[in-house]
Amino acid sequence: MNADAEGTHHWPGFGAEAARFLTEQRDIVGVGVDTLSLDVGTSVNFVAHQTLLPAGKYGIELMANLASVPPAGSHAYRRRHEAPGRNGRAGRCCIGPDNGANPGSTLLSG
Repeated sequence: MNADAEGTHHWPGFGAEAARFLTEQRDIVGVGVDTLSLDVGTSVNFVAHQTLLPAGKYGIELMANLASVPPAGSHAYRRRHEAPGRNGRAGRCCIGPDNGANPGSTLLSG
């Protein structure tokens, strides 16, 4: 996706300094991006993943339709689903009111 003529991918993401700042100086639950990865497309060491995830922070990729989310009064939930034959923790991020209607979900924001 979004590769140049040499096959190098290009999309924005978190660099080392930003990932460290968020984990060490901000009380975040996690981060979400609308791209394929938390890391920049040219990353070879995946420093955002290596910094955020071991610190216990969520990383949600490929978020979409965020313009329809109200600026206040909503919460993000992570719903896990199993993906046979795949490693990692597949899941979906859903955003909605905190009304108890999301059983089996993990609250990502409070």
